Amino acid sequence: MIYTQLKEKYAAELAKTIGTFNLISVFRLGLVVFFLLAVYFYTSTVSALWLISGLAAALIFAVLIYFHEKIKHKRDLLAALLKINKDFENGKEFSPENQPYAYDIDIFGDYSLYQHLCRCGTYPGKKRLSEVLLNRLSDEEILENQKAAAELKDKLEFRQKLLAVASMKKDSKKLYEDILKWIEIPNPAYSPVLRILSYLTPAVLFVLITAYFITWNIQLTNFITYVFLLNLGILYTQLKKIQQQILNADRVK
Repeated sequence: MIYTQLKEKYAAELAKTIGTFNLISVFRLGLVVFFLLAVYFYTSTVSALWLISGLAAALIFAVLIYFHEKIKHKRDLLAALLKINKDFENGKEFSPENQPYAYDIDIFGDYSLYQHLCRCGTYPGKKRLSEVLLNRLSDEEILENQKAAAELKDKLEFRQKLLAVASMKKDSKKLYEDILKWIEIPNPAYSPVLRILSYLTPAVLFVLITAYFITWNIQLTNFITYVFLLNLGILYTQLKKIQQQILNADRVK
């Protein structure tokens, strides 16, 4: 079976990638130790060799950070690819209580139609599939679905990667519902005067600071202080609204 072959393939690639990831981690740790030693010996001997060695270690460390992140992404992607070829959604959470035929023809559950069809990486996609299976579609919708399936049937690699990337986002029913609630939260109201001041006072402060560094006029520092305090005062009056917006945003992370 194709999924068994893919599972074995991704398991082997994942093991190899994890080994590379761990090797780079050890190498980075070694570079940190070497850099600290180079700093110590340079301060003790003031030798240019140790200075160059320390700078080289820092440069190599910075380059390894870039490659380490790429390997990490590859590791996570391979782990997701392995999971989607090993674990299949059975759709039990969408099984209705008032439609007996859903049980009779095994629409949901283990070895069900849903489990054979579902290749959805997000909760809205899984929910939409359950709705398609539970409701009668028009002839036009059926033809559109068949056309889409025919277009994607030979693009296995694309389908697998798309599903793996989507599944890496850790979507869930709770997150989906929280986002819908967050969308319905009205934006806080701001007066026209406050909107003008929110742009004007920072601009004035920037102009005053620029003028001070150009002219070195000490009298400008008084104006800078007043405008800075005015900005802080405006910020303080809106602090509760800002905190509430941050709290609402945190709920959908």
